[in-house]
Amino acid sequence: MKEALNVWQPLYDRTVSLFLETVEDDHPCRKYPTDWRSRVQAILDEYTRLRIVYDLCRKPDRPKENFTRLRGYMKVCIDNPAQLSSRDVGMIRHILRCYVNRHGAPGSDKFAQRRAVQARIANLPTRDDLASVLEARLQKLPENAGIANLDAVLSPVVSDEALQWIPAGSKIHVSLARKVRRCWDAPIAQLVEHGVVPSGDVLAQVLPQITSQVRAMGLADRDLRRLYGAIYSAFRHRRSLLLLNLERQVRLEDLPWIAALESFRHDDLDSNEQARQVLEQVTTIALVSFPYAILPNKLLQELRALVTAAGLSIPIVDELAADIFMGVFSEKFLRAAQIAAQMLRGTLYERYFGLPYERVQQLDTRQRDASEAMHAFATLCEELAHVEKDEGWSVSRNGKIIEQSQILTTQNLASLFVALDLRVALSVRMLELSQHCFQWICLRQTSKSWEANLRMEKNSAYAWRQMVFFLSLLDSQTVSEFLRWARGHLEQQNTSVCERLRPALSGLEWIAGGGTFDPHGMCGIAGEGHRLLGWTARRQ
Repeated sequence: MKEALNVWQPLYDRTVSLFLETVEDDHPCRKYPTDWRSRVQAILDEYTRLRIVYDLCRKPDRPKENFTRLRGYMKVCIDNPAQLSSRDVGMIRHILRCYVNRHGAPGSDKFAQRRAVQARIANLPTRDDLASVLEARLQKLPENAGIANLDAVLSPVVSDEALQWIPAGSKIHVSLARKVRRCWDAPIAQLVEHGVVPSGDVLAQVLPQITSQVRAMGLADRDLRRLYGAIYSAFRHRRSLLLLNLERQVRLEDLPWIAALESFRHDDLDSNEQARQVLEQVTTIALVSFPYAILPNKLLQELRALVTAAGLSIPIVDELAADIFMGVFSEKFLRAAQIAAQMLRGTLYERYFGLPYERVQQLDTRQRDASEAMHAFATLCEELAHVEKDEGWSVSRNGKIIEQSQILTTQNLASLFVALDLRVALSVRMLELSQHCFQWICLRQTSKSWEANLRMEKNSAYAWRQMVFFLSLLDSQTVSEFLRWARGHLEQQNTSVCERLRPALSGLEWIAGGGTFDPHGMCGIAGEGHRLLGWTARRQ
């Protein structure tokens, strides 16, 4: 582009100007000034000379391009103008007219303004030029630390850095700034706010840097804290595997060198309280920034480490894989479900999903055999999923059962809300979080491939479940306000989105109004509404 604007466009302008000198009564090649042919030959020679040096732009050599055609007519005019046919003259006139209509006549205000804009664009520094300035700035910073002052690194080019092709005041390219922000040493909340951390999965990647420091606080020796932090970060970045029959991978505390370091640990109330504060902060950031998404397993792993450092006992359950699910749940699933039952008994959440919370609370691993209680919990999930014992193994069957366990446990929402008292901290934002969930669901209702639609339906069900959870913590008047807003927002979407989500919203309105679903998850308004689930044979 720079070559085209700086080299070939000016030469093309001069070529057109020469032909305009020959126009008489709107016909070109009628008159030739005294030195016209010498000036034409100079342009042709200059083109040949420049083409040897500048060969990036291929357009000037293309036979059908106007610049190429005019150069051909120039040669004819120099050798023998009489050889120009009426068709040739007509073509030259057409080219000149198109040029003037688009660019303006040479010397006109339109022509000057257009060329000034192009010159400004051509003189802008390239991405590589700005990258060299950015590289020089970064080389002055410590290699093993993040960037504390991001504004100084991404500020416009100053006079000391300016070169001939990088004028002072040039701004750093957006794509370069995006990469530099990945090195920003700032609080997580600020990273999330500026889009550096765009999801819970990315949050889980950066969180070990903080978690390792929190877990190392109990070690008095500075070198031991550094060693623990390095081991922790390296261990968290290892590849994880999903195992069968509730088996687990090696945990950090299983490593013999970590066990040796634990003997030097002396946790106190201050370190426990700081770990609790970090846990509350990270959980709040994840829920407020990404309310539509369940907490990913990698992030749950870090939250679990913070729970241990804070001296708390919170049953945090992972998302299970439907393709390797063996039909059994660990004890923490039942504990999480019982916390949810105690918190959500009699709420919109219980009525919408048709949950027998009283039955959940009656399961007690302390008074009965633990395996028997967990078997009863798995049986309850199967009943709620409406699968038969003799149905046989399948991924879809497993998915329905796992989804019911997620509904019963609220996939960690209830456990975290109760343990960290988040209901009070987030009370003023519940309506906003619910609206954010619904907006996200509407944006994701796009028809793609079959596999993409399945993924979209599952993620939409996650967001819908979280939305219902947030709504369950609001009073009935605020819930009605949300439903009116959601109905209006849905009607603004395209037809396919309305067709997909209108039955689900009608079902939620039906339950909020005091109605109930039938055993198949349909409501009584002529089958117009239903319960939204991710694993179902019905197309959402």
